[in-house]
Amino acid sequence: MAFKIGWGRAPLGRRWRFADGRTGADLWNLYPRLYTDAYYRFATERRPEALTFSRAGFAGSQTAPAHWAGDENSTWEAFRHSILAGLSAGISGILFWGWDLGGFSGPLPSAELYLRATAMAAFCPIMQYHSEYQQYREPALYRTPWNVQALTGDHRVIPFFRHFVNLRHNLMPYLWREAQFSAQSGQPMLRTLFRPQVAPYQYFLGRDLLVCPVVEPGRETWPCALPPGEWADLWTGTRYSGDQVVTLAAPLDRIPVFVRAGAQIPVAMRQEWGEAVPLSATPTRVLTF
Repeated sequence: MAFKIGWGRAPLGRRWRFADGRTGADLWNLYPRLYTDAYYRFATERRPEALTFSRAGFAGSQTAPAHWAGDENSTWEAFRHSILAGLSAGISGILFWGWDLGGFSGPLPSAELYLRATAMAAFCPIMQYHSEYQQYREPALYRTPWNVQALTGDHRVIPFFRHFVNLRHNLMPYLWREAQFSAQSGQPMLRTLFRPQVAPYQYFLGRDLLVCPVVEPGRETWPCALPPGEWADLWTGTRYSGDQVVTLAAPLDRIPVFVRAGAQIPVAMRQEWGEAVPLSATPTRVLTF
């Protein structure tokens, strides 16, 4: 059971007075955390495994498990800013974070933007699509893959989207392992680089995967800044020395991802990445790089 908490961002007015005498102005920052905490207590008292999924928060909000970025426009700029928001959330103690891939509002994203955003979201603690209320709009601009494919006319959308969802299912044992580590250690799943100014949109997913999203249109290759150490391309196994920038091919159905040398990655797959497998955190193989 999950509560997706869409409001609670702030009191409805600064002059409102609460039961303890404080005003909306007094509680302007703290209110989102109190709001989310109330939902979380209600849910877990009835179902201990329940969680809340909130877009608002304040210091201490990591005690309620999951958060997302809120309502972004469907633009490349908003895509880039969403990544920065996720990394900022991690530094602020938020362990499990996601965003509305491809954006929530405004014009429909292009097929290219939608698929680049899908690729990034597949390597995020939480993967979801969502869009603003569309009941009275024609055509409806829902951010579902079938609607994006129908309205853009790009027939790569559904098969490529399916591929990225399958990749996420392949990685579910790794994601589960890293989620457990985050819960025990307090370290976020989505982590910024030590020197983020070198590559501000790159990030670590867990302890062993370095993700390099393609965040500009029209790109067929992408530069990736490798930290010190040894790294391997997740898809090909090619090894690279760290502390350099390497440029990889980045077709629309691939996102550059590196694995820390020596890492063991538990996966759910038989032969190759992108296989359709049941959703399970139980590994069928452990890949060593």
